[in-house]
Amino acid sequence: MEFGLTWGKLDEMDYVTEAEKLGFTHLWVTDSSLIRSDAFVFLTVAAQRTKTMKLGMGVAVPGLRLAPTLAGGMATLNLVAPGRCFLALGTGNTGMRLLGRKPMSLKNFEAYVRTVRDLLQGKDAQYEHNGEQHTIRFMLTDKGYRNLRDPIPIYLAGYGPKAQAL
Repeated sequence: MEFGLTWGKLDEMDYVTEAEKLGFTHLWVTDSSLIRSDAFVFLTVAAQRTKTMKLGMGVAVPGLRLAPTLAGGMATLNLVAPGRCFLALGTGNTGMRLLGRKPMSLKNFEAYVRTVRDLLQGKDAQYEHNGEQHTIRFMLTDKGYRNLRDPIPIYLAGYGPKAQAL
């Protein structure tokens, strides 16, 4: 059986290391910059202080960072914790509303997820920004800037039937 915890307070990292000692298998870090410590900073410190625990953002908020930025951050974290990373994505209900903005539409969310997924799989990705679409890919993949060899599972958070269909 697998057990996980959600944590996000950087000066309380001992809770995460103790949870790993007790057999917890997953650490989920929320992506709400107005509520908790920065998710990537927290995950990097957790990666350095744990050995077996799977580490991921759950859920990442697409409106807070561009799809290539999220994919690059996760692939870089995968260098620090090879094969221990995962990513959960949602439309950003809480994270965006705290900024006075609406969550991402499902149409845009689907395109965002596809871009992140393709990049993390080392493929060319279709990327749309400000109404322009381009084919993009990670560069210098042989130089060790990120880890695309160990797969990063992607999970989607969705409440309604259309989101769950994704």
